Amino acid sequence: MPAANVLIPIYAPLSPAAKTDIVVVHGMNPLGNANHEEDVWTDKTTGTNWVQTLLPKATPTARILAYQYNANIVFGSSIPGVASDRNGLV
Repeated sequence: MPAANVLIPIYAPLSPAAKTDIVVVHGMNPLGNANHEEDVWTDKTTGTNWVQTLLPKATPTARILAYQYNANIVFGSSIPGVASDRNGLV
């Protein structure tokens, strides 16, 4: 889990410049999976991370970013903690 909220670039078209941005946001991590921000986008049978592999092929003119945050906040988190993550994205 990242220590801070961070926007990770996944894909950017070389030319022409990106026409749109796609930001993927993983959900909460109730099981405490250390690789949650990667595993949530990965097919368990093929190992294909669809955000990294398939989405750029389907949307070649889009810049793709992944918003990562500490999703373990589900355990004993306060409303201000969730609001802070929300504000970090906006």
